[in-house]
Amino acid sequence: MKYKSFYRKYRPNSFSEIISQENIIRILKNSILNNNFNHAYLFSGSKGTGKTSTAKIFAKAINCQNNIDGDACNVCKNCVDINLNNCIDILEIDGASNNGVDEIRKIRDNINLLPMNFKYKIYIIDEVHMLTTSAFNALLKTLEEPPHHIIFILATTEPYKVIPTIISRCLWFEFKKININETKKHFIDILVKEKINFEIEAIDELAVLSEGSLRDGLNYLEKTFNYANNITLKSVEKIFSVLSTKNKILFLINIFNCNIEQVIKQLTLFDEYIIQYKKNIIDFIYILEEILIYALTKKTELLKIINMQQVNIFSEVIKSDLLLILNSFNEILNHDDIDDLKPILILKILNLIKTFENKYLLNYEEKIEISSINMENVNNNLTEKNEITKILKKTNIENNIENLNSIVKAENKNFIKEKQVFDIATVKNPKNDEIIDKAINLILQADKDIRKVVSEKWKNISKFINDNKFRNITKVYINTIIAAASNNGIIIITKNIIQSNLINQSFLSKEHRNFLNMLLENEYMIYALDKKQWQETREKYQELLAKEMLPKPVDILISKPIIDSFTNLDKDPTLNFVKKIFTEVEEI
Repeated sequence: MKYKSFYRKYRPNSFSEIISQENIIRILKNSILNNNFNHAYLFSGSKGTGKTSTAKIFAKAINCQNNIDGDACNVCKNCVDINLNNCIDILEIDGASNNGVDEIRKIRDNINLLPMNFKYKIYIIDEVHMLTTSAFNALLKTLEEPPHHIIFILATTEPYKVIPTIISRCLWFEFKKININETKKHFIDILVKEKINFEIEAIDELAVLSEGSLRDGLNYLEKTFNYANNITLKSVEKIFSVLSTKNKILFLINIFNCNIEQVIKQLTLFDEYIIQYKKNIIDFIYILEEILIYALTKKTELLKIINMQQVNIFSEVIKSDLLLILNSFNEILNHDDIDDLKPILILKILNLIKTFENKYLLNYEEKIEISSINMENVNNNLTEKNEITKILKKTNIENNIENLNSIVKAENKNFIKEKQVFDIATVKNPKNDEIIDKAINLILQADKDIRKVVSEKWKNISKFINDNKFRNITKVYINTIIAAASNNGIIIITKNIIQSNLINQSFLSKEHRNFLNMLLENEYMIYALDKKQWQETREKYQELLAKEMLPKPVDILISKPIIDSFTNLDKDPTLNFVKKIFTEVEEI
């Protein structure tokens, strides 16, 4: 049998196999159960999140002769034909290579023909954003009033390139990135089936490297296996030129312990593995941020990169020292010359070691006794599952959960908690709707040329990070982007709700207002939104535009500062401490 890559071999074949898209799957299954289909769907989301797979399964389930609870049975003749690609009523079109008006006209000419074998004829247009403007216009009328036997499913990674009139004719679903715990569980399932030896630490690193794309993750998994016929942490580090989380933590420990000899050895390891110094320095910042966040909140569900065992290593480190090393790493990123990063890193470390001298004695206790799982002599039956359970239990993975199934349940439970934390942050903000409405009002008056000028000036903000007078103010605005600008208003996008609230709050102070006026050489009303708020703003704008209900723009009034100093705005020690912490440093 011809070899198939992992992502093709383990491609979902039913709704139950789709990962991390529960809400979307529930809606699609209910529409099948109720026999209530829309004429056009738009699936958007980053690569490797299951858009095309879901479209194919949906097309199959619609035409299934004996669907089970809204899912395809994969047994009836229709399902078998679709699985074998022996059907002419489901047409998958690549929008990148068939993006002209002539190709769309062919579709328009053929849609009146009844399906040959199935009840519905379904067109799946992948990468639909690649269509030309003429092709989009040719598709408009067809999408609005197609024959009853036609269903369109459009898939794209860049929905903002799809013209609004197309979006307004579709039922739009946005696919989220795959959660790290879900990715790890899927990797383990595959490796167990393939009887491939693996190390849990390696799986952890590959899941992080996947960045929410399951297809990329499976390609990384396969690449690592082909390198050494197993999955080891050392292989992952070597192939992808990254340092594992474990090695990064060891490096931080050696800095706190002032172990200059080990630090030098690890810097040599950096030269052997690391290609992108900047990316790895950002990873150090992420780790330190999680340690600080846990120290402030004591919430384990906020930990994404490191676990409780690793956090506890730094329990005796005082917050000011954590903040000091965090700021030191962050200052390194302000240097444009990548070649200078290593000497600057060494200089910073030497200064930190001098500061921490004889202060700490941290230990890295290896909690996992057996870190690899050997599949060579395990039979593919119930005994195999029991054996895997014992090995997993010995490794103390995921808090010694009794078996593989309970591991999965625990991970899913944690995932739900994690979603609740970040969703509630926006929901509980009573001014959320208000700021979205104000943002829409600004968008109606936005000018691309003004945005370009303001964005160029905004880039200069990082130059003030080393200025004693403006350092603390600059930290509030670091690593944000300008999304829209008008004559007297600006929308700033941050990566989390904490920073956006902090910016909106700081706008009340004269010191911040004076700094911004100096930086931008003009006075602007500023609205800061996190990514989720910005997404909600765009969705509401598109919805109002489609219904022709956009409000008339009103003048943007610049509020006056109400306090002299931002430091007197509140006396909450926790908030004051958070203000000092750099937020996400990766470019949005």
